[in-house]
Amino acid sequence: MKVLITGANGFLGGHLVEQAIQLGHQVFAAHRQNADVQFISGLNCSLITVNYRDQSKLTESLTELKENQGEFDLVVHNAAVTNTIDSTLFFTVNTGITELLINSIKESGILGEKGKFTLISSLAAMGPVGFDGPVSAYGSSKLKAEKVVKDSGLSYMIFRPTAIYGPRDFSFLPLFKVVKMGLYPMINPKDQKITMIHGADAAVNVIKLSEQHVNQTIPLEDSSVYTHGDMKAAIESTINKKSISFRLPFFVARFAMGIITIFAKIFRFTPTLTSEKHFEISRSWDHDFSEERKSIPLEIKYDLKAGFEDTLNYYRSNKLI
Repeated sequence: MKVLITGANGFLGGHLVEQAIQLGHQVFAAHRQNADVQFISGLNCSLITVNYRDQSKLTESLTELKENQGEFDLVVHNAAVTNTIDSTLFFTVNTGITELLINSIKESGILGEKGKFTLISSLAAMGPVGFDGPVSAYGSSKLKAEKVVKDSGLSYMIFRPTAIYGPRDFSFLPLFKVVKMGLYPMINPKDQKITMIHGADAAVNVIKLSEQHVNQTIPLEDSSVYTHGDMKAAIESTINKKSISFRLPFFVARFAMGIITIFAKIFRFTPTLTSEKHFEISRSWDHDFSEERKSIPLEIKYDLKAGFEDTLNYYRSNKLI
């Protein structure tokens, strides 16, 4: 297949590019101007600079790409905003750019007759267990983006990954460092149910299932449900270090996140964790996808322990830990 991947310079984007190349596809990696492309610059793919927010320039770029390379079989739309204190930006980027890209695809004719548009959404669009829909602006923006795709008239696939981790992801780095010091901090409820998926597993399933299926919405997780005890044990085993659990009362954590969010809005910086994001990720995400797995099984290489070992190897090879 000839594959165009947007947001290719990001964490999941890099895995998508890698897996598509390994599967033997011709890959074009799209990124915004001045983006850091260090993770994909050495791969066997063509780098394409695009302006996602300007309809005419985006259409011009796709038209030129079609004239030079012909029609494409698959466009994987991965570019998105995942963290910001400006909730309107989630909708401007995650929903708005999806619509702009689809319009440009139609105007340029870059997708062939049997071509597909794949959206990387999020399990946040479904919301946590016990909630009837998303509980964050991020989740709501992804749900609206899904509707844009479904209403587009294009053949599509939608993927909803749960928490993604692996090499080049730095969200777990502080936790690894603290466990190495002998502590395991906990700011979420003890009985929380967690689902995860390694970046490579998420990516290979997106590429393969986009080729095999059409007009489906597929949740992505490694089919296991984890507790904080499981997370703690997996990290301890990976770094060969025992740790003592340290629990910050939930109301204290929520209060601290609220204060950080207020200061972030005043001083215009993006905190690692906002109060809204903390509310979302502190819920349980153990949805029952057994029926979906019967009809569309996933290819999973990494369980949590193997995935954490792979992640730690990356941290160590880059002298991060």
